[in-house]
Formats: sequence, structure tokens, C-alpha cells
Amino acid sequence: MEFISSIFQYIANLGSNVVVPIMFFLVALVFGVSFSKAFKIGLTIGIGFIGLNLVIGLFWQFLSPVAELLLSKFGLEMNFVDAGWMVGSAIGFASPVGTFIIPFALLVNIILLSTNLTKTLNVDIWNFWHYAFYGGVVYTLTGSVLWGYVMAAIMAAISLVLGDIGANYIEEEMGVPGISVPQCFAASTIPLGLALDSVYNKIPGLKDVNINPEKLSKKIGILGEPATIGAILGLILSIAVGYDLPMILQTALGMAALMFLLPRMVKILMEGLIPLSEAAKNFMQKRFKGKDFYIGLDSAITLANPTTVVVAILIVPITLLVALLPFNRVLPGADLAAGAYYVCMFSIIHKGDLVKTTISGTILMVLIYALMTVFAPTINTLATAAGMGSTGALGVATGVNIVAGPLMLFIKWFGTNIGPIIMTLVGILAFLAAHLYDKRQRAKAAATLATTGDVLVEEVVVEDVE
Repeated sequence: MEFISSIFQYIANLGSNVVVPIMFFLVALVFGVSFSKAFKIGLTIGIGFIGLNLVIGLFWQFLSPVAELLLSKFGLEMNFVDAGWMVGSAIGFASPVGTFIIPFALLVNIILLSTNLTKTLNVDIWNFWHYAFYGGVVYTLTGSVLWGYVMAAIMAAISLVLGDIGANYIEEEMGVPGISVPQCFAASTIPLGLALDSVYNKIPGLKDVNINPEKLSKKIGILGEPATIGAILGLILSIAVGYDLPMILQTALGMAALMFLLPRMVKILMEGLIPLSEAAKNFMQKRFKGKDFYIGLDSAITLANPTTVVVAILIVPITLLVALLPFNRVLPGADLAAGAYYVCMFSIIHKGDLVKTTISGTILMVLIYALMTVFAPTINTLATAAGMGSTGALGVATGVNIVAGPLMLFIKWFGTNIGPIIMTLVGILAFLAAHLYDKRQRAKAAATLATTGDVLVEEVVVEDVE
């Protein structure tokens, strides 16, 4: 058992840049792709992810110092600091639930696929750390590894079905069929995004707004292009913190480079993902005729949307303002540079609209910091047990998503005896509700398509008669 555990721990320790291309190479072989093509798919996807990480590094390089200066200007004094998703992933894999999370989550996925409760085959192995993290938090709250794995299973299942729901929007907005994003944090924002979108569509003035970088570019020329928008935002933020001229220009150019390069890195990633998706479809159609399914990928595939990157920059000062709210006890930190992953599904659901995506992102940050404040002491305990606790005055915290957080609140409210049971029941109900919603939406889409097809046939008949 220890030997098996060490194998999975070794795989987790390789990091996403290594694990992701290897997994895609193996998946391609399973789907019947030749060795050479599978190798090219894995290599291309690996290059794409490394390119993405390099470009995302521009966020860290230029926005982190800006954020630190803004924090000092606000004079924030907190009990915990947001250590970021990288620390969260290490905590998750190091927790008792993280030991077997990879085979466990794959088993959950296979069961749900075989029972038609999801259409997503999740090959985003690296991000299984999310399930381990929330399982670890529940373990820390209850002292039970069993309840920890129950929570991990709930989050894996809900993420899969939310990925199914989001796949329709990804295809419509990005033009890429057969892809879903079951990445736990991104998927958790889909219900909020859909709910807010329905509200926006009822508000006069707001429902008709659709401002995106592409439209801005057409209307105002170079000033509306993504790179120019990045440069302008970099100028504003660097001036706000009192940078001198060289630093102002460097920050502006860095943000422009981010806006320009990120979509191109995603295109490289898609060069590997599209042939894999086609191979997977052919494989499933041969063996499971009439059954559709998706390949579940990291939310990084959505970052080609320029709205996502613009709002990710805007989220930095917005988050600092959110941190001033009286309930908050967490100092914004490393995840200030991860805003793109927070709002990526909003920009797709809101069809690239900057206004709606920014509003939704602001509401999301309020909810995340509220939940992070509640669970910060527990997260710090889990981090300390894993040898990753803070050695300074501030404890360690990291983002808690808006599906897992409310579920774990039941343990806080009702104690360790009844709380986990309520958490499980509500989690199952949430999964079933999402599954039924997805089925209903598909039925509506099929009915609409059938009606459109009938109309087209009638028009063709009339034309032939004439």
C-alpha cells in the first residue's frame, strides 16, 4: 500500500508541466492515435502549457509588486494571508486524502460515465488536487479520512456535471466542440454566472450591453486592441502606486505583452487538443454509438478570450477593495495574479461582455473572501500539518470555491456528527439538480434544432415547387 501511495505521490510531485503532456500522450494512445501522433499531441500540449505558464508569469512579475504597494497604501492588517493556489495544491496532495486522490477521482469519473450521469472524461489529472484539498479541509474539521474522501467524491462529481453544462457555452463562444472544463474552481463559478446572467438580462440597459475588446477595437481602433488596453491598465495601476517613469513604462509594456501573448499560447495548446478531441470522439462513436461525451481540460484553454485577461487585471484593485470589507480577515496575496482563472467562465457565459464579467467577478471575490475568512483557521491547521504553515505573524489561507465552501459550512454549523451527513445529502442534491438542469437544457436545444430543421425543409420544398 505504501509503495502504491509513493507512486501516486511521485506523479503529483512531478508538477503540471510534466504530468499534463504525459497524461495526454497516454490518453491519445488509448483513443487509438498512432504513437508518433500521440507523441506530437503530448509534446504540443506540453509546450502550450509551458508557454501559458511563462506568460502568466508576467502577472506575477508586474502585478505582484503593484499589489504589495497598494496593500501598504490601504494599510491592511489581517490575521491570515492568501498563499495562492500553488500552496493549496501542495497542501491538498500532502493531506491524508491526497494519497490516493488520483485513482479515486478517476474511479468516480468512470462510474458516472458508465451510468450516464456525466458526459465528461476528465483528463486534467493535475487539478485533482482541488478534490484532495477540500477533502483535507473536511478531514481537518471532522478528524475522519472517510468524510474527507466523501467530500472529494462530491466535488469531483459536481465538477464533472458543471463541466457538462459549461461545455455548451465553450463551444458557442470559442467554437471548440467536445471540450469541457471540470477544473474545480472554474466549474464552481458556472451556477453563479448563469444566475447572474439571467438577472442581467432582466435589467433595462444592462441586458443590451455587450462591450468586448474586439468591438472596442473596431470602434476606437488601436485604443481598443487588447495589447493597448493592457498597456493603459498597466499605466493606471503603476501611476496609482507612485512608480517612477521607467517602472511605469516597464509595467505598461509587461501588461501589453500579457494581453498580446496569452491568446497565442492558447492557440498552441489547442493545436494539440483539437486532434485529441477528434480522436476521442471517433473512439467513443465506434464503441458507444449515439453517445456524446467531452474531454475535460484545464480552465487554461479559455484564456484566449481577451475579456478574461482584461477583467483579470481589473480584479486586482477590486480585490483590494473587497479586502477592506469589515468581515474579512485574509490579506490578499499570491492569487491576486490568478484572476483570469477566477473569471474565465464568466466571460464565456456573458459572451465576452466586459461590464457583466467585471460585475460577476466582483461578486465572486466578495464570496470567496467571506468563505476564506471562515475556513482560514482550518486551512492553516491543514497547512501546518503538511509542514507548510506560515513562520511569520500571518497564518496561511487560500481560496475556497463557492460550491465547496457552502457545503463545508454545514460542518461548522451542525458539528462533526450531523454536519457531514447534511453536507453529503446537500452535495448529492446539488449534483442531481445540476444533472437535471443539463438534461433539460439539452432537450430544449434539441427541440429548437428540430424546429429550425423543419422550417428549413419547408423553405426548400417551397423553393422547389416554385
